[in-house]
Amino acid sequence: MSREEQRVKSNETNAQQFWKQQQPDTSAITAKFPGRVMKQNSIASTVAVQKNDSRSKTVEHRRNNSTSFELFTASCDDAWDSKLDDCVASDCVQHTVRRSSSASRCRTNGKEGKAKASVSLSSSPSSKQCELRTTSAKSSIVTSADCDPKLSKFKKLLFEDDVCDLNQLRSMAWAGIHAEVRPLAWKLLLGYLPVIRSKRQQTLERKRTEYQHLVLQYYNNRSTNDEMWRQIHIDIPRMQPLISIFQQEVVQKIFERILYIWSIRHPASGYVQGMNDLVTPFFVTYLSEFIPGHSLMDVESFAVSSLPDDTLRGVEADSFWSFSKLLDSIQDNYTFAQPGIQKLVNLLARVMKRADATLHEHLTRHGVQYLQFSFRWMNNLLIRELPLRCIVRLWDTYLAEGAVTTTSLPTPSSAPSNNSSSVQQKSSFISVSENSVWNMGNGTPFACSFHLFVCAAFLRFWSKTLLREKDFQGLMLLLQNLPTFHWGDTEIKLLVADAYQLKYTFTPNHLLS
Repeated sequence: MSREEQRVKSNETNAQQFWKQQQPDTSAITAKFPGRVMKQNSIASTVAVQKNDSRSKTVEHRRNNSTSFELFTASCDDAWDSKLDDCVASDCVQHTVRRSSSASRCRTNGKEGKAKASVSLSSSPSSKQCELRTTSAKSSIVTSADCDPKLSKFKKLLFEDDVCDLNQLRSMAWAGIHAEVRPLAWKLLLGYLPVIRSKRQQTLERKRTEYQHLVLQYYNNRSTNDEMWRQIHIDIPRMQPLISIFQQEVVQKIFERILYIWSIRHPASGYVQGMNDLVTPFFVTYLSEFIPGHSLMDVESFAVSSLPDDTLRGVEADSFWSFSKLLDSIQDNYTFAQPGIQKLVNLLARVMKRADATLHEHLTRHGVQYLQFSFRWMNNLLIRELPLRCIVRLWDTYLAEGAVTTTSLPTPSSAPSNNSSSVQQKSSFISVSENSVWNMGNGTPFACSFHLFVCAAFLRFWSKTLLREKDFQGLMLLLQNLPTFHWGDTEIKLLVADAYQLKYTFTPNHLLS
């Protein structure tokens, strides 16, 4: 056989056995690549390779194609070599534990390696500081997510400040008060509790003790034939028939005592039907302070008898004094012939004549008088027209608005001078009859003037529906049973916004023309 044939046969044999060859030791080869972690026992072989590097280059150039391919395969064989991966991972863990506290990024194959790495990391001071920072960061995120900024401002103003700024409280309360702080906010807005925080508890105890003396003095000593008590006793069971809490005997007794004592102490007006409705917002608000979640929906079905007697006596006393503060602001509504309500009804007709002339003419054309449907709106302050949850939200704005001085009618001294007798007569008429009506309640916890514009906005809200009714009967049935059962905060916000616009659009002089 010739030399040429022997060389060809040798190449074929090498090609057949190429994939069966053992993988060469790649530690020396892969050590040449930057970033590769080397084992300790491979350092000597690496040095030997570096010494013979020039000689190996010469040998490589002389090898044939198959030998060159074998070297290439060996140089990149670490991609499939599991043993090499294990060594690299183990060296990486040891190297990282010595230099940093984040061993979680290194791969370990066995459970022992993972346990050792976790133990070494937990014992390092830097890892403990990192854990503390992470925990505090998470807690701060949760706190900021759960905390309402407006509620935090209310709490600071009511519970932390030594003196509560009533102007700031009114400004915040106008858009609604959080249920958690509403009881205290109402007591401050009504003037029932002082703005100085250190004096509130003493005042609260004194007023509650005073009320208990009134119960002993008036209610427990009443005669069995008292006509006023009999009328109150008849009206109480009819109050809010769809809400279960007001059908409980203990609640009805509380309302009887509140209404009877107030009526005895105010003989000029006495008890007037509809007053019982005015107690309900105060009672449910102050009761919600002792119910988990402070939800008004939970209050409506709450078993009041489950509360301690001291708590119930405190809620009753707070409701009585708040009810008294409210009626002091609108006392003309409940004196003989109720002149305050009649004047407010006439002003409502004047507002609607300009605010919604189409609806006003439609009601007039079909013989509907404002006194026939709006008397109840003024007498009960819309309590029978809106759900109780909406009334409580509406009264947030009422109490915030009541202590703010609204637009007043010009007095004779501020009116422009004119020699005409008719002008002087008109100025006198303004100062005597209308000025007191327009300013009714202003500067007190409750302003009837703003309630007037709320009633106008409430009537305008149903303008399109009312215009579709073509007879007196249809209009009166709708006006006395307006579908507001589904109302919530959104509708109340729209209502008070429209009332606010009407308040600053119409001056008293507009209504006199």
